[in-house]
Amino acid sequence: LSHVTVERLEIESPNAHLKASGAWRKTGDGLLTTLQTRLDVGNLNGLLGQLGYGDYLKRGSGQLEGTLAWPGYPYDFALASLAGQFKVEARSGQFAKIEPGAGKLLGLLSLQSLPRRATFDFRDVFSEGFAFERIQGQVKVARGILLTDDFEISGPSAFVGINGEVSLPAETQSLTLRVVPEVGEGMALAATFLGTPVLGLSTLIVSKLLRNPLGKVVAYEYQVTGSWDNPVVARLSAPPPATPELLVNLPYDQF
Repeated sequence: LSHVTVERLEIESPNAHLKASGAWRKTGDGLLTTLQTRLDVGNLNGLLGQLGYGDYLKRGSGQLEGTLAWPGYPYDFALASLAGQFKVEARSGQFAKIEPGAGKLLGLLSLQSLPRRATFDFRDVFSEGFAFERIQGQVKVARGILLTDDFEISGPSAFVGINGEVSLPAETQSLTLRVVPEVGEGMALAATFLGTPVLGLSTLIVSKLLRNPLGKVVAYEYQVTGSWDNPVVARLSAPPPATPELLVNLPYDQF
């Protein structure tokens, strides 16, 4: 067969609903399989349990939607040849405490492996399980390598912006993380300048802080390289001593 189309494929479980369509066809370089998919998850913890990754996440719901492609027939799927793009969103969950070496990619997202490898500023936030209000981002895939420049995790304790790449076949990463503590010295300082109660700072305000000059006051920046099991963490920057001059010429429409 030179071309086969799957117009509609649906798989439903108590925890999630998968909708997909796709095709495999001959191209100048050989067979190619493409898949357009949307996964709606009502219970993230339940779905991970079904997949054999139970107890790594508490609560949570979310969606994943995008297009993936790989050479060959559908059964030729391999991480090293995967390409495409997708967007991901999750809400109202919490990473459980993950033991070293367990959880793999989830351990990376939870940021729990970082404090054990470096002098980190947020042991109390991430080590025991980072609660999140929202996770969102756009991800491109090329030969099994995930690339993003806008992945964000926001919670009551911190806001984390992530950009860089993660290799699924090699289980390595090269990432830059910017962390804004929701409650802490840096954010308290920003709140003093802005006249905003620390506990009342919204994700929108924190997102703004990451994208304007005041973000330099409150953002900690790290470079994370190496393997998922043994990440190498280098702190690139930390909030400088704050002075009122930092706010000079800051346009009001930044907020």
